[in-house]
Amino acid sequence: MTPVDAAKRPTRVSSLVSVAAVLVALALLADTGPARLSVIVSGLGVGLAASGSALIRRNSRAVGLSIVLIGVVFVPLAAALAVTRIGTPGSVLVVVPGLIGLAVLATGLVPVRWGWARPLVKGGTALVVLGALHAAAFRLATLPVVLSAVLLSVVAWDAAENAIGLGDQLGQTAETTAIELVHVGGTVAVGGVGVTAAMLVSDLRLTGGSLGALVLMLAAMVLLVAALHG
Repeated sequence: MTPVDAAKRPTRVSSLVSVAAVLVALALLADTGPARLSVIVSGLGVGLAASGSALIRRNSRAVGLSIVLIGVVFVPLAAALAVTRIGTPGSVLVVVPGLIGLAVLATGLVPVRWGWARPLVKGGTALVVLGALHAAAFRLATLPVVLSAVLLSVVAWDAAENAIGLGDQLGQTAETTAIELVHVGGTVAVGGVGVTAAMLVSDLRLTGGSLGALVLMLAAMVLLVAALHG
């Protein structure tokens, strides 16, 4: 695994879309005040770490590293807040995987080693989906909320993969905004079809419950998005 070339980094627009999609997914799944606060703290931590990383690349190493370290501290702080302040174990199992997933995803989008980027992105978004599955299993969120969270997780994964691919081929400084936004729009459209289909299946009671509809929708979306990548 080779260090990241200065010009070969995930593109900014898709990276930002990816992180924002996960934050929105976590906000939808957070069903209590402490849960929402933990999402905000985690988001601030990721933002600080990203800002510090940008300063390091601009040769402000001391200031940048200090900001990165502050941001990194926010992640366990958010997880500790969720574990100690959220009342029910079920809610903890919804929020904490997502908080960890957000941090892992962000690490993949600011990779120390280029070969780590895709595994971290996949692992991070998978943890967010795991939280959504827990929400469905414990009936802590309505089906539309859970489906929306899963859709946002898939959008986050796809946008991050696109950011890595474009960064590898064209470099981070290339003008790719239009391409990236069109790609995200296509993923949202595909996912929207999956969510609609899952809602219809759930209404017809063909799967025995919301969790079955969720699993069907997730499998369909991943296959469709994978086909688009191919």
